[in-house]
Amino acid sequence: GQSLPVWLVAAIGLELFIPLVISANNAIWQLKVPPEKQGRVLAARSMFTTLGEPVALLATGLLADRVFEPAMMPGQTLATLLGRFVGTGPGAGMGLLLIGCGLLSTLAAAWGYGSLAVREIETVLPDHE
Repeated sequence: GQSLPVWLVAAIGLELFIPLVISANNAIWQLKVPPEKQGRVLAARSMFTTLGEPVALLATGLLADRVFEPAMMPGQTLATLLGRFVGTGPGAGMGLLLIGCGLLSTLAAAWGYGSLAVREIETVLPDHE
């Protein structure tokens, strides 16, 4: 899978559900938090969410350059095991990192769907009055 069409389909599949998740998340927060507190609560939520982005970008760059790219060079153990999926050589480590992030996101979504507390949050938490 190093061809452009494969990566385009993967990127579209990844990004397709993000607006649905974000809008559902926002709707729940707006229903559960009293209007007079929404500004502070939603701002704090946004701040904590956004704080993780620079850390994630820094970690991604370091992992790609220092761990995954060297590990996916021809002859390396990881390249031998996973090279048939993402290829070997330059760019293969980043591809493997993207696939790993996609798999972790899928696992997190499956956990959320399987969690009764998360799945029934709309009925468990009362709406603001």
